[in-house]
Amino acid sequence: MLKRRALSFLRSAEERVRWGDYDLACFDAEQAVQLYLKALLYQLFGIKTRTHGTLEHLGLLRKELGEEGVWVSDLVRELRSSIDLLDESYVEGRYGEEAEYTKAMAEECIRTAKEIIRRLREFEEELHA
Repeated sequence: MLKRRALSFLRSAEERVRWGDYDLACFDAEQAVQLYLKALLYQLFGIKTRTHGTLEHLGLLRKELGEEGVWVSDLVRELRSSIDLLDESYVEGRYGEEAEYTKAMAEECIRTAKEIIRRLREFEEELHA
């Protein structure tokens, strides 16, 4: 259920860019990643998180995977500034009135969300191989 919702949020983010709703596109992209990570954490470890944020969820996944999770640290290092933009968009989308998001920022959020979800799916496939 959560993975389906995650992918729906990702599609919504892409639509919002077409509509010019750049702040909500970033928000939806962040929600896509957050829900996918929540689903994976529950699936693998039975953990139901109440926290928010991509970075925090990736940190929890890294911790739970132990030695198997080095790739998560590499992913965070590679995409850190884009992950920070995703996390900021969650807070600003809910509570902020000051932040301005551009089309380029929205596209970066979507690219980042797609990349994170792609790597999570690859990891899942490796587990089931």
